[in-house]
Amino acid sequence: MTFGADLEAILDSITAPIIVKDERFRFRFLNEAACALVGRGPSDLIGCTDYDIRPTAEADRIREIDRRVLFAGEEISVEEEIAVSGGVLKTLLTRTCRASLTRGNTSEKVIVATILDVTERRKAESELHASEEHYRSLVELHPQVPWTADPSGQVLEIGPRWKETGYAPQEALGTGWEQATHPDDLDPVQQAWAKSLETGAPLDIEFRLAAAAGGYSWYRGRAAARRAEDGTILRWYGTVENVDEALAGGCIRIGAKCRPPSSFLLPRKPA
Repeated sequence: MTFGADLEAILDSITAPIIVKDERFRFRFLNEAACALVGRGPSDLIGCTDYDIRPTAEADRIREIDRRVLFAGEEISVEEEIAVSGGVLKTLLTRTCRASLTRGNTSEKVIVATILDVTERRKAESELHASEEHYRSLVELHPQVPWTADPSGQVLEIGPRWKETGYAPQEALGTGWEQATHPDDLDPVQQAWAKSLETGAPLDIEFRLAAAAGGYSWYRGRAAARRAEDGTILRWYGTVENVDEALAGGCIRIGAKCRPPSSFLLPRKPA
C-alpha cells in the first residue's frame, strides 16, 4: 500500500504521529513523527505488527482496540503514559478510527491512528490543580474572609469562613452579604461602599456581622480595585476580618464616630 509521494510528503509535514495499518494489522504507513516516536525508520516497520516491536501485553491491548475499530467501526480514544524512544515517559492521547481506500473497483479498510503528545498539557493541569488546592487550603485556614466583586459592587465569590456569620457563602453573593450586617451599620457600610465604587478609592471600614452562635461580632472590611491599563476598574478584591478580640476594650470606628464595641454586642434579630 502506497499513498503517492505527494501525499506522503504532506503527511510527513504533520507534527502529530500518524500510523496506518491494513486489515491484517500490519504497518503500512508511518509519517516521520510516528517513526521518531517509535525510534525506528519506515524500512524497519512497514509490514510488521505491534507484536514485532512491543511487549506482548501491550500489543494485545492495541490489537483489541484495532479489532473493535476495524470490525465494528468504533472510534476509540485512549490516553496513557508510555515510555517512548530513549525511555522517556510521555502522556499520549491516541485516537484510532477506520477508513476505506478505494482504487477502481476494489476497496480496502485501514486502521488510522493519530497520536497527540499531551504530556505538557497534563503537567500544567496537574500543577494548576495543585495550586488551586494550595490556594483553597490557605483560604480555609486564613482568619480573614476573602471576597471579590464586579465593578458595580456585586459580590462574585467569598471565602468559606463566611459561614461563621450563620449564612452560607452562596448567600453572600450579589448583595446577599447585607442580610448578615447589623441593621444599624448597614446604611453607613452601603454609603462607604458606594463611595468607593464611584471614586475607585480603597474601602476600609469597621462594622458588625451576625455570629452563627447568636449576636454580632465586629469586623474590619477592606477592598481595593484592580484596574486595566486605561484605569477602568476590572474587579474589586477585599477581605473581612473578625476584630472583636483585637479591639476588646478599645474603640470602633463607624464613619467619623468612635464607640466602645461592648455597647454594640446586641442579640441577633430574627430573620
